[in-house]
Amino acid sequence: RPVRIPVYDFALHLRLEETRLVNPLPILIVEGILVFCHRQLRERMDLRVFVQTEDDIRFIRRLRRDIEERGRTPDSVMQQYLTSVKPMHLKYVDQSRRHAHLIIPGDESGDPAVEILLAGLSQAVQTGGAASRMETAPSS
Repeated sequence: RPVRIPVYDFALHLRLEETRLVNPLPILIVEGILVFCHRQLRERMDLRVFVQTEDDIRFIRRLRRDIEERGRTPDSVMQQYLTSVKPMHLKYVDQSRRHAHLIIPGDESGDPAVEILLAGLSQAVQTGGAASRMETAPSS
């Protein structure tokens, strides 16, 4: 069924009153750095994909995004990265990788793992999603 999801303003660090309508589709892609941390959520996923990107690449992407899109200063981005983002990544995000069925590189295009994933998603969409669930490894 359709749901309304909140819109977040990263520059203001606030959830806005505005919402966005999301209609149901045969496939639901759940994205987020902590989605594998909760067992109940993991158990509902047919395929869990972890995108692994080198620390330097992640930092550079964050630095550019936070300056260009969120109005932050380079110093504030670096301070947050060193005191919060990096330690929490090591403690939670990187550890959640063990729950993934598929780990793909986040800094290379044309990787065979990405091509296999896209082919599987395309097939699932064409055949109606849940009725043609992708084969996965046993849940951890």
